[in-house]
Amino acid sequence: MIRTAAFITIPEDMPPAVSVIMPLYNAAAFLEEAVNSILGQSLREFEILMLDDGSQDDTAIKAQQLAGRDRRIRFIGCQHR
Repeated sequence: MIRTAAFITIPEDMPPAVSVIMPLYNAAAFLEEAVNSILGQSLREFEILMLDDGSQDDTAIKAQQLAGRDRRIRFIGCQHR
């Protein structure tokens, strides 16, 4: 499959042009707004890597839900250190 971004055609297997790394810790209240802001940008060829550091709130649940909505979003969770 081929994706079209602006005026160029990009093969599906090409890596994204930009990686957005979001470190998360107890960020459930702000997470959806932040992700929606990124998704609303004009550049479409990006990935969002959400890295949860063992949040004590619903951050991991919300992040996994967001990752399920868009193939460009990935969630990685770990224990707090």
